[in-house]
Amino acid sequence: MKTGYFTAPLCLSLSLCLPAMAGTKDDNERDHTTGPGGTPPVVNTIPASTIKDPVERFVESNVLETLYHEMGHALIDTMNLSVFGPEEFAVDFFAAILMERVHDEVTTRQLFEDVTHAYRADDQSDRAAGVETSSWDNHGKPMQRYYNMACLFYGADPDGRKHALELFNLPDGRADSCAEEFEQANFAWGGVLEELSEGTPGTSITLDWILDNDSHLTQYVTREVAALNRMLVMPEPITVSVIPCGEVNAYYDPDPREIIICTELSDHLAGNAP
Repeated sequence: MKTGYFTAPLCLSLSLCLPAMAGTKDDNERDHTTGPGGTPPVVNTIPASTIKDPVERFVESNVLETLYHEMGHALIDTMNLSVFGPEEFAVDFFAAILMERVHDEVTTRQLFEDVTHAYRADDQSDRAAGVETSSWDNHGKPMQRYYNMACLFYGADPDGRKHALELFNLPDGRADSCAEEFEQANFAWGGVLEELSEGTPGTSITLDWILDNDSHLTQYVTREVAALNRMLVMPEPITVSVIPCGEVNAYYDPDPREIIICTELSDHLAGNAP
C-alpha cells in the first residue's frame, strides 16, 4: 500500500511555516525557463515521452516522487523547519513543488499522471480487498493525496492546464481553490529551495547501502541523487540506501539521516502500472 511510504513568520493554510525570507507569492507566476533561485531548471530525467517501457516509466515517476517526499522529511529535520499540522502533508506538497519546478512540461505532466494513478490504484486495491485506510494514519487516504496532487498540478497553471480538470476529474468545488493552494505551497517551499540552490553543485547527498548495483531501481535512484546534488546543497549530509526491507516502504530515518528506498517498492509499483 502506498500509504506506508510516502513515508515576521509566514503561516499559511499549508502545514509548513517558514521564515519571511521564503520569497514572494509571485513565484507561482514564473515560467518553465526558471528554477529555484531564478536559475535555469535542472531537468532530472529523460522526458517521459521518450521512455519506451510504460511500466518502467511508471515505476520511475513514483520512485522519484517518493525520493522527493523523503527529502522533504530530511529538510524539516536538518533545517529545523517548524511544521503546523501533519508533516506528511507538508512533504507531499514539497514533492509536488519540486516536480513542478525542475522538470519540463511534458515530464511534469507525466509525473503527476503516474503518481496520481498509483494513489488511485492503491485505493482500488484496498476497496477490492475490503480494506479501509485507517483514519488514524498520519498519511492522508490515497484519494485525498490523489486530489491534493492533482490540484497542485492544475493550480500551477490553470489557464494552460484546463485539460487537468477532466484528466483528474477535479470537481469545481476543489478546482476553484487550486491556484491559491499552489501559490501558498510554492511561496513556502520556494524559499527553502532558493536557499539550498546556493553553492550548487554539491555532494551533500550520497548513496550508502546498496545490495544490487545493476538493478533498474538502484541505477535510477543513483541518477536522481546525482541530479539532486546538482541543484541542492543540504545543510547536513544525507545518505540514501536501496535495500530489501521485507515490506513495501520508503522512509527517512533522522538518527543516521538516511533515506531508505525498499526494493519491494519497485515490484509493487510495477504491479500497479496502467
